[in-house]
Amino acid sequence: MGEEFGIVEKLRAMIKGLNPAEKKAARYIIDFPDDVIHHSISELSVLAGTSETTIFRLSKKLNFNGYQAFKIQLARELSRESPPISADKNKLISDLIDALNQQNHLIDDEQLDRIAKRMVKANRVIFFGVASSGIVAEFGATLFMRAGFSTAFYTDPHLQIMTAVSLNWDDIVFGISASGNIRDTVKSIEVASDSGAYTVAITGGIGSRIVSVSKETI
Repeated sequence: MGEEFGIVEKLRAMIKGLNPAEKKAARYIIDFPDDVIHHSISELSVLAGTSETTIFRLSKKLNFNGYQAFKIQLARELSRESPPISADKNKLISDLIDALNQQNHLIDDEQLDRIAKRMVKANRVIFFGVASSGIVAEFGATLFMRAGFSTAFYTDPHLQIMTAVSLNWDDIVFGISASGNIRDTVKSIEVASDSGAYTVAITGGIGSRIVSVSKETI
């Protein structure tokens, strides 16, 4: 591939010429590139509503030998293009606040009351998130720490799992994922739920995998 255009840019340029199944895959990759690098080919095919063969064929059209080579290059490009966290943080937090304000009419007051009561009683308030969702996790932990809660955030998948195993009924965990299908975050929340912790998904992916393993979703 040339250096001028990355994978996402190439997909945007070629999407009109793709068949319907390939377009589904391309749109998912364009919309959730940070998620894609965590998915296997079978996971991506399910989430994009297409087949593994389609994903493989699209990888070949992008001049890769297969899906794994495609995913490695996408991860490199995302790493290269991502600004430092300090430069990106304010915008992400601002976008989050705007999104919550826009969805305010959809938020269940009784649900928020339940979550708030659990937080007040909680021994620990934990936030899980990877990539850009990790920045939001840090923001959440910092915000509630300033309010007097005992908080922590984890953006490394291995630390998330290690922490999830150690939790119990008097801990509350927020799992943050835009799509709701990040494998590492979903697994960490699932383990936290199994450990007895009160788990809350913060996601735009209604009906997503993280919703199915969480006790609450906002």
